[in-house]
Amino acid sequence: MAVGMSARWAPTPTRTACPQVDGFLAHPRPEARHDGCHVYGGDHVGPAVKAGSHAPFVISLRLIVSCRQEIWITDNAVASLLNLSKHPAGRTAIVEVGGVGLVVDVINVGAKAEAQHNAAAVLFYLSSNSPDSAEEIGRIPEAIPTLVQLIRDGAYRGRKNAMVSLYGLLQSAANHGRAIAAGAVSALAALLLSADRDDLAGDSVALLARIAEQPSGAAAVLSQPGLVARLAEALAASSASSSRSARDHSVSLLASLCRHGGAKVVAVLGRMPGLMASLYSLVADGGSPQTSKKARALLNEIHRHYEVAPPPPASSASSDAGGDRVVRVL
Repeated sequence: MAVGMSARWAPTPTRTACPQVDGFLAHPRPEARHDGCHVYGGDHVGPAVKAGSHAPFVISLRLIVSCRQEIWITDNAVASLLNLSKHPAGRTAIVEVGGVGLVVDVINVGAKAEAQHNAAAVLFYLSSNSPDSAEEIGRIPEAIPTLVQLIRDGAYRGRKNAMVSLYGLLQSAANHGRAIAAGAVSALAALLLSADRDDLAGDSVALLARIAEQPSGAAAVLSQPGLVARLAEALAASSASSSRSARDHSVSLLASLCRHGGAKVVAVLGRMPGLMASLYSLVADGGSPQTSKKARALLNEIHRHYEVAPPPPASSASSDAGGDRVVRVL
């Protein structure tokens, strides 16, 4: 019989098969329970995982449940889970002992930002196992909305970890609709429009590019006021920098918007100052072969549109004389 989602993601039972774990948890001194986190989250992680022991995961998860009033113990328990989640076998074990729901709870109601940041990083490692793992995590009702909220309101490190975790969850196409419903596009748009750090802006574009791969995602991106213009500006800025990744994601996002948005979007892009020059620069010498190919396709799409469409309203005769010449890129 298949195990239902509520059973699969439920917290682990209170008893364990490991006397050492029960001993740590039953100890009256908080310091002893704190030491247990370090024992099972430090040098013993590798041997425990290789031996197939679930004791490290059980002790960390149970400490999260039983020590919510002792914030410093919860913080160390989550940090231990982060160490454990970096091992492939550890990720499997965290799922098997019912840890994913508790990790989401820590992001949602964690008393300290450090615990929230570490819990978001745990979700990233768990989602990296496979698209199937990402889809199962996305089925937890609070998982994606919690990450979106952290992107919206978190501190720098929390936002970074939440974005990379959401990017991992978007491996699964089923999670795209969940992300849109949770307000991911508006949160990322707000961050892109206001970000004072290039890395946060670049991460936002990368996530928007993945979301826009599907028609509903592209429509959500196009519905955000001022976002398309900001994307064109971001492409121009990235064309002048050494960030190949930023260029790749910017061009991929604009290509998806044209593909799903049709002639109206193509026309808007063609009227944006500086965009054509940025695309020509990418074709000539900026970016990976795939990026150059997408930039070339965008240019040709824009030129085709203006070759067959009526000329735009005559705002100035000088623009015809001194403006960009329509040159097809082959």
